[in-house]
Amino acid sequence: LEFQKAAQPDAHEEAQAAALKRPELSGGSGEGYTWQDSEEDVEITLSIEDPRAKKVAVSFRRNAVQVTSPVQLSLKLFADVDNDACTWSYCPEGMRLTLPKAR
Repeated sequence: LEFQKAAQPDAHEEAQAAALKRPELSGGSGEGYTWQDSEEDVEITLSIEDPRAKKVAVSFRRNAVQVTSPVQLSLKLFADVDNDACTWSYCPEGMRLTLPKAR
């Protein structure tokens, strides 16, 4: 990169700016769930034994999410989400909650 910086300063500057704009995923895990944070949304994947549970109860709020069935989980969020656009679905790992970030 030092060669590019010296030989092609304009191309180097563009490449550096583009690298800073790429959304980096961050994530983690807790007891019974994992999460991924991107520029657009937060995805929480719950590990559940019966992936087609008959009763599902999920409450989305601007700064929290609460699941009371098929498992119990209550999470306070770092930043606000668009609670009207939040969804849940079944996935191979169990159940996925998708929380679009508030604009």
